[in-house]
Parts: sequence; structure tokens; C-alpha cells
Amino acid sequence: MDYTQLQRENKLASDLKKFKLTPSQDNKNPEPKPKCDDTLKQINTDLLRLIDSRFNSIDKEIRNIGFSVRRNEEKIVSLMEKMNELIKEFNDLKRSRRPVPMHPNSEPIEGNEQSEKRILDKPIDRNNVAPKDVSVEKYFYFGKKKK
Repeated sequence: MDYTQLQRENKLASDLKKFKLTPSQDNKNPEPKPKCDDTLKQINTDLLRLIDSRFNSIDKEIRNIGFSVRRNEEKIVSLMEKMNELIKEFNDLKRSRRPVPMHPNSEPIEGNEQSEKRILDKPIDRNNVAPKDVSVEKYFYFGKKKK
């Protein structure tokens, strides 16, 4: 017991004597004090164990969250690097491609017409009939009618 607690108990005892709330001094057998100290100590140790286990579990959860955050950061960094590489490749392809002309009289389309003419000249069926022999222009007239 420390000194301040002893002083408080003495003051409390003197106040109780003033108001005559103390048991009589005639009784030589003082009432036994309840032994709550053991139960309080047990409760304190149980609480300390519980708090310690909760802190340990919370600490583990925080560590797991930290690890997952680091893994996600690494994944994000790798994805960003891949995206930058793809953007770079896309821009290189964009710069290096040839512009395709959109005019109907341009060379690539004429090359296609020449290949079509070659295909039209060759017979495609077993009767050796070429597509130019049976073209629509031969059988139908698209001009103005004469009156």
C-alpha cells in the first residue's frame, strides 16, 4: 500500500466515525474483508490475454493487407509498363503505315481491275464459258430508249 492510499483510508475512517456509520468498537471481531483481489487479478489477466490476442490478430490482418497492397502495386506497375509499350508500338505503327488513297481512280484499285479482267477472260465452268461472254451489259441496254 502506498502512502496516499493509506491517507485516503484514514480520512474515510474518520469521516465515517463523525457520522457514526462505523461498526461499534465493542465488537472485537472485525468483519472480514471480502477477497475480491484474486478475482480482480484473474479478470485483469483474462482481459489482458484477450486484448493481446485481439491485437495479434489485428496485427496479422494489417500485415496481410500490406502484403496484398504491395502485390497489387507491383501488378499495377507491370500493367502500366505493358500499356506504355503497347502505346509506343501503336504510335510506331501509326507513323510507319502508308496512307491508303480513297479515290476510285487510284493505282491499287486499278490493279484490282486488271486482275478482275484477267479473271473474267478465263473460263470458269465446264462448258468453257468466261464471265465476259455472259456479262449483263451484253444482254441489257442501259441507255435512253428511242421513241
